[in-house]
Amino acid sequence: IENGKVWHNTRWSEIMEFGEGIDYHTNQEFTSRIYTPDRLMAEGNLSKAIKSSDFFESEFRIVRKDGSLVWIRDQGHVIRRDEQGNLLRILGSISDISQRKRYELELKHQRDILDKLANQLPGMLYQFQLFPDGKMVFPYASRGVREIYGLTPEQVYKDVNSSLHILYPEDSEKVLLSIQNSAQTLDTWQLEYRVLLPGHDVGWRLGIAKPEQLDDGSILWHGYIQDITERKLREEELRAKNDALEKANSELDRFVYSTSHDLRAPLTSVLGLVDLCEQLEPNNKELHTFFSMMK
Repeated sequence: IENGKVWHNTRWSEIMEFGEGIDYHTNQEFTSRIYTPDRLMAEGNLSKAIKSSDFFESEFRIVRKDGSLVWIRDQGHVIRRDEQGNLLRILGSISDISQRKRYELELKHQRDILDKLANQLPGMLYQFQLFPDGKMVFPYASRGVREIYGLTPEQVYKDVNSSLHILYPEDSEKVLLSIQNSAQTLDTWQLEYRVLLPGHDVGWRLGIAKPEQLDDGSILWHGYIQDITERKLREEELRAKNDALEKANSELDRFVYSTSHDLRAPLTSVLGLVDLCEQLEPNNKELHTFFSMMK
């Protein structure tokens, strides 16, 4: 810092394209190569390290001679200060991380596509992981988790208990046992259960997920949860109507049985009298016609 020079090795010059045989440059030369949108952040990290700590680290882009951009990771230590605490010397390094950044951007692009597709669904796409020590996490949850659990993806990622707390008390143990059973057998997890979101009535959820065992011994489920509250309400309404219909049919059966039982005796008596009349008037065809109609 005293003389404003930055000494570096050959690889440093290759990354920055400073040319061969150059052992040092000025700090201003280095700063001028930083991509303008990243310059404030990079200089801020260094200034913060100088004022409050002895270590700095940042990732930013530099502009090479041909105009192309290269991502670098710049890190270093303050190794000397004067008696007043003023900075005298820094020892550090830079690394070309362009390939890693390309992978990260591609991964982010793929994740953005997944998020856009998942967010078109009315329910929640998710990954759920159970570790051998019992720890549980949601590595991924689509924005549908707001509809299902009233939480953000960030909330369930940081704290899985936030989703367990909204389970209906009578169903909480059932849900946890079903997860354990699926982990032991590696059978598909499928369950209908209730939730109680703050400010809402009891809701019903249907979860379906396929488990797989990972190399670290943990179980990872890939699944989907949907809100089936309306379906459950319709089922309950239909069940009530069926119960009422069965009750009405039962009452009708009893009425028919009672009526037929009560009418059997007098009708039998009437038929006996008709038979007797036929015997008393065996030759009267007109009466026999009436007796037949009466029967």
